[in-house]
Amino acid sequence: MPEIPQPIGRRELLVSAGAGMLAASVAGCDLLSTDPAGGRREGLSRSAKGKEAPQLAALVKRGSLPPVEERLPANPMAVQPIDRVGRYGGELNMTLLRSEPADYVLYTTIGYEQLLRWRPGATDLTVNELMPNLAESYTASDDGTTYTFKLRAGVKWSDGEPFTAADILFWYEDVVTNKELTPVWPGEFEAAMLTKSGPVVVEADDDYTVVFRFPEPHGLFLISMATLRGRAPTQYPAHYLKQFHKKYNPAVERQAKEQNLNNWMDLFLGKTGLAENPELPVLNAWTLTSAVGDVTGQLVAERNPYYWKVDPEGSQLPYIDRIVYEPINTPEAGVLKVLAGEVDAVDRSINQLRNKPVFARNREKGGYHFFDTVPQQMNQMIIMVNLTHRDPMMRQVFANKVFRTGLSHAIDRQEIIDVVFQHQGEPWQAAPRPESEFYNERLAKQYTEYDPDLAARHLDSVLPTKNSDGIRLAPDGRRFSFQVLVSAGEVVLIDALELVIAHWKRVGIDARIQTADFNLFISRVFANQHDACVNVGHGGLGVLLDRMFYMPQGPNSMYALPWDYWLRQPDNPLAEEPPEATKRQMELERQIIATPDTRRQAELMREILDIAAEQFYCIGIALRSGEYGIFHNDLHSTPGKSLAGWLHAELMPSNPQQYFFD
Repeated sequence: MPEIPQPIGRRELLVSAGAGMLAASVAGCDLLSTDPAGGRREGLSRSAKGKEAPQLAALVKRGSLPPVEERLPANPMAVQPIDRVGRYGGELNMTLLRSEPADYVLYTTIGYEQLLRWRPGATDLTVNELMPNLAESYTASDDGTTYTFKLRAGVKWSDGEPFTAADILFWYEDVVTNKELTPVWPGEFEAAMLTKSGPVVVEADDDYTVVFRFPEPHGLFLISMATLRGRAPTQYPAHYLKQFHKKYNPAVERQAKEQNLNNWMDLFLGKTGLAENPELPVLNAWTLTSAVGDVTGQLVAERNPYYWKVDPEGSQLPYIDRIVYEPINTPEAGVLKVLAGEVDAVDRSINQLRNKPVFARNREKGGYHFFDTVPQQMNQMIIMVNLTHRDPMMRQVFANKVFRTGLSHAIDRQEIIDVVFQHQGEPWQAAPRPESEFYNERLAKQYTEYDPDLAARHLDSVLPTKNSDGIRLAPDGRRFSFQVLVSAGEVVLIDALELVIAHWKRVGIDARIQTADFNLFISRVFANQHDACVNVGHGGLGVLLDRMFYMPQGPNSMYALPWDYWLRQPDNPLAEEPPEATKRQMELERQIIATPDTRRQAELMREILDIAAEQFYCIGIALRSGEYGIFHNDLHSTPGKSLAGWLHAELMPSNPQQYFFD
């Protein structure tokens, strides 16, 4: 199941492919190799490379477009190609699963243009891996309260209008601080995020200098700005959006009614969505030609003639003319298109482990190759019993660490890895990935040994009595039974959970799977009405930002949401004071946010992880590994390895603008 974002509004979608013919396991390492193979397609456009794409040069010649020198900033951002300088032409074909959040797909394929970004090849999502983007440079005050961004002068929106500090001030003054448009202040722009001392103040020193001032230190602000959380300040073209804002257009309420909308806010917000409004000026390399909802066939994004990045020879990017998204109803339909050589890049939805063998067998025929991905997630599945259960008896049992330890030792993780996860991964708890500087061996490996006898001894000390069926009885004499809630669409999680349930039954634990659609799943969990639930384990990389499985932090901490409410939503009637160890973690979290000293942040985070190891909040199954994406062999300057996940914006740090066909 995807990570639930903070605030709620976007969720990372990991769709589980499940056709029987595609789920066959194939023996032999050669089938899972990432070595490229296959031929190339014919018919791609080929032209001599100039300073701009031939189509744009033709428009300049006809007088319908300014010369490229006038469209580029004085100091355009130069992008270093992965392989070599490319050439113009061709269209890149991708799939768009209709159930995917289109806004997120577009953000991670043609978006990700914000003040800061991750450098190509980033491995752990720390401040050392940041680089300027729309900000030509940036500085931070020693106390972590003031951040100054010098914008790249001369950058233009896709309609040719200049991008300046006025656009960021419009976002700040008229969108994010407007209670009608933004009733809940986004935490990443609030001082310290925990003390509620007040939001950031954004000011402009001149047309190209923007200053973010916090009333208290915000030590995680810069790395937040390189993630999806940092995209908002550069997504609101003031010159275009003012016509839909009540402050600038008194007639906007009437215009909203004429369009059968409830109010002017609906009209305004509809105009700000990239997926809903192709007329929205953007700073991206490609611009949509139609709204996602209006498309019955292919969705097309065409070259932005005002894009502000160049290659090392000074030629305007992107190289590729168009991005074409083919809408599909099921992941299996996408698999068939890849096998037929009709898809140029795959980095989500259909690149499941269960599909890897069939992709491997058909690489030469389909003309594609694998690339390795390292997910920001750390675990295929996290099991969370509710430590704050409403039933006092259930709470008493679940809150007992010995009980959770027994559950963990009862799980045959290797069987799950072999049967469900295509032999990929290793037994792993809820712990940072081995690639992370925060790797904690104790947290990762404790209680992962499959030992039913040891498990039984732990469980005997908590629930010693069994009935005639061998099922353990609760302290009150009733049959001890609980349900594990899972989102109905998560086929892989359900498959793995079925094995876990069978393992637990062998040691006398009666647990049952309870499926629910995603919205019902969320409503039950947020209301603290669940016995237990499962989720994909986030926080393998970018650990400073994604702490939710190491301590209560936001809606993904489903093992103890009332403890999180106590800190972040004290007015929530479900809020409940946590134990002292958890409160210590919350104090350490406050200190992390309050210091810009990265070494001190790391020390504090390691203490949080040590406490997490001692508390053992939740149970992990397997480290996510052996994961992959797919590129067509005709597509060049693509990465051989990439991080995957929303914190990294999927493939965007590898600069798809410099991908090219040869």
